[in-house]
Amino acid sequence: MENIQYCSYGDYMVAYSQDKHSFDLYCKGEKSVKKAKVEGFYADGKKVFELSDFNSVTFSRTQQLDHNIMLIKFEKPTKKVPCVGIKFIIDYDGIRINFDNIGFYTAHIVGELFHGKDSFAINTDKTQEAIRSAIGPATSNCDNGIYNKKKDTALVIENCADLRLSYNWDKSTYEFNINTANNGHLEKILFSIKERILADKYHIDFVPMKKRSGYNVPPAGWMTWYAVKFDACEEAVLRNTKFQEKHLKEYGANTIWVDWEWYHKCFEFRRDDGVDTFNPDPVKYPHGLKYVSDKIKKAGFTPALWMGFTNDLSHNKYTKVNPDIMLAEEETWCGSYFYDFSNPKYLNEFLPMAVKQVKDWGYEAVKFDTLPVAMSHHEKYHNNMLDPTLTTMQAYKKMIKKVRKLVGDDTYMMSCACIVDSDILYGAGVFDGARVGDDVFMWKDFIAQCIDKVRRYYPLHNIVLYNDPDNVILRDEFNNDQQAISRISFVSLLGLPITFGDDLPNLQEKRVDLLKRALPVMDIHPMDLKASATDGQTQLVNLSVATAFENYNVVDVMNMAEKPAIKSIDFNETLHLDNGEYLVYDYFNKEFLGICSGKIVLDLKPYESKILSIRRKVSHPQIISTSRHITQGVAEIKDMNWEEKSKTLSIKADLISKENYVVTLYVPNGYKIKDCNCGTYKLRDNIATFTIKPSNNKTIKIKFL
Repeated sequence: MENIQYCSYGDYMVAYSQDKHSFDLYCKGEKSVKKAKVEGFYADGKKVFELSDFNSVTFSRTQQLDHNIMLIKFEKPTKKVPCVGIKFIIDYDGIRINFDNIGFYTAHIVGELFHGKDSFAINTDKTQEAIRSAIGPATSNCDNGIYNKKKDTALVIENCADLRLSYNWDKSTYEFNINTANNGHLEKILFSIKERILADKYHIDFVPMKKRSGYNVPPAGWMTWYAVKFDACEEAVLRNTKFQEKHLKEYGANTIWVDWEWYHKCFEFRRDDGVDTFNPDPVKYPHGLKYVSDKIKKAGFTPALWMGFTNDLSHNKYTKVNPDIMLAEEETWCGSYFYDFSNPKYLNEFLPMAVKQVKDWGYEAVKFDTLPVAMSHHEKYHNNMLDPTLTTMQAYKKMIKKVRKLVGDDTYMMSCACIVDSDILYGAGVFDGARVGDDVFMWKDFIAQCIDKVRRYYPLHNIVLYNDPDNVILRDEFNNDQQAISRISFVSLLGLPITFGDDLPNLQEKRVDLLKRALPVMDIHPMDLKASATDGQTQLVNLSVATAFENYNVVDVMNMAEKPAIKSIDFNETLHLDNGEYLVYDYFNKEFLGICSGKIVLDLKPYESKILSIRRKVSHPQIISTSRHITQGVAEIKDMNWEEKSKTLSIKADLISKENYVVTLYVPNGYKIKDCNCGTYKLRDNIATFTIKPSNNKTIKIKFL
């Protein structure tokens, strides 16, 4: 039987195997650190001794007022090295590991980390210049913890000079490597569980998001408001639905949004023509909204509808009979008659009628708008509430929870509450997505209402709710070519909902192609639990991609200003890449920028975004970019393998039928292309470009000499 030495305090415990000299750490009810061990002690990068070099091991425990200590002494060494001690200090805050008598040697500690299946690597405390995002179990040199998105907790490692997390695909587990500083006896490496991370940061009721209505990734598709504004109508919706079906469906578009114009013809205060919550505009929608949703479904998309059931433009069939549910009458952009959230008749009679109608019309996703203006009116007219003892937040939460129950678990529900924190965050745990900024027509609005707001709320994305940046507008009225690329790139590399804000049949082909490069929306999560920073002119997005066959980064370097910029990007400090040589490719300019190490300096035109694929250089031919998607590989490549014996690179990819697929490879000196089954190719210097026009899913094999 294995000889285990235990020591605990509060919710933390150490289990040290005297036979294997490995240890497990139990943190708040789970075995968080497994099979950890001190691999050895080093000087100048060379191992000098290890624990097996000692003939005597003793254990002692000390109980203190507010902590316990287990000291393991290694004595009688077989070589001339110091007798060392490993000290575990356990208290309510966690488990600290400290070394006695190691002098200026470096201790190397390795082990496995576990914090639940729904976990990923994060940085918990450092503010980053780039917004860091990830696909898969990505790690970098600044990550210090594993976050569980179901529990809002993190297993964190702190107070160590050199920490590196990694993911072991064979074991499906995260691993850590720690090297203590030369004065490692002064370090007290802390392992702990941090709780209520996002709940306390944002002051929210933390509820992990559900993936409703088939939205395992955020929705993508056309919306009426930005595209055609008050010209929205049945014809415009179906015309854009048809275009989306023909040109964007197979790329990943999945939704059509009918916005607020279904009963608003302008920014009017009142209507007296019979159009209200229960009656769509008969001129714009002559066949009714169910007819429209049926057509959308037939095209293979989810029909989504705007609703603003906090107020109305006129007294409708319910309020005419029940005027007591009204809170106040005041002219606003969305109507004049406001309901009282605290009134049971509003909650239990009016809302069920209104929501049932939306369901009967066949809409499977909803955008709940007019929330900020309604909350502000509950503050302004609080005395008019039936129950004024409720705070506005309490009344609001009660109302939206009722709506959540009424629309059902099968309906995607987005909040359009985008002014201040309270508007957005009160709905956490109820809404599936939240629009985080005001209208973004103009470039200055895109910066202030999209980039700045996304930066603020991105830690919540794909954990509590989808961080919705509002529509992506690409047409010439609001963008030049550089601005259009910058808008779609920012949204795509963060994995945000992509809502098309242009009249698609009238959009330039090159701008439609930008949508194709951003679809499908990828399953992307944040890697920081603090909002990122910016230098004021440039904004960086650093997407880390981790698959079983490749790890790489896609970096968006955006110049937000109308003047040129020179931006120096440090690979280690800014992108958190390990030291080494990297192959850098500029996606939209289709240019290989060379073999880089340390840093890269970029010249940026006004409003330009450079989208860089950055891959660690290896000794054999390798992919540096693909054309299918802005992520340059992970969207379509399902498997990739280099066979050294046959000198063959094999790629299995899901491709779009009859669309040219371009694969760009770096071919080191000494290799020549011998054969390929994938169409035509060009080789210039060390760069090989393959162009394939597939009829279906394709397995590509390229042979080299």
